[in-house]
Amino acid sequence: MLLIDTANECCAGPPTCRCHPSPGCPDAAGARAAVRLLARLADDRRVRYLAAGGFSAAVYYGLFAAGWLALSHVVSYLAMSVIASTLTTFITFPVYRYVVFRAGAGVLTAFLRFYVVCTWALLFNLAGLWLLADQLGVHPLVAQAIVIALCPLINYQIGRLWAFRPSPARTD
Repeated sequence: MLLIDTANECCAGPPTCRCHPSPGCPDAAGARAAVRLLARLADDRRVRYLAAGGFSAAVYYGLFAAGWLALSHVVSYLAMSVIASTLTTFITFPVYRYVVFRAGAGVLTAFLRFYVVCTWALLFNLAGLWLLADQLGVHPLVAQAIVIALCPLINYQIGRLWAFRPSPARTD
């Protein structure tokens, strides 16, 4: 029976055709190389941090924007920033602890340190929002996007060197 692959090329079926590659097939080798590359990227803490930071920024901005748009008549954007930041801290702590920094013990200590880092980020965020929105007249949603882009550069170093620092026995 003849099989047709997505490029409309006819083949005789497995194990040597392009649409059913064997382990020695160039297509299979390319797939293995892609898997190895993804594994190397996943082992890089900076890449994991970047992915978690993107997730955190999306969660925070989503909470901030939805909350402020829904409640701006009763809640200021600065108050909404505090609310969104607090919720984001609880949502993202497990991601940073277990995925990014792969920390094992001391959950309470790590959370309290993480909360301090998030408090620093909140203070930076509030100052940036105040400067951009109140002093320069930038729309709060645009101002928030600008501040979000700057904060991870500082937070990574604080998280790496203090909040999730390796224990003396671990050199990760």
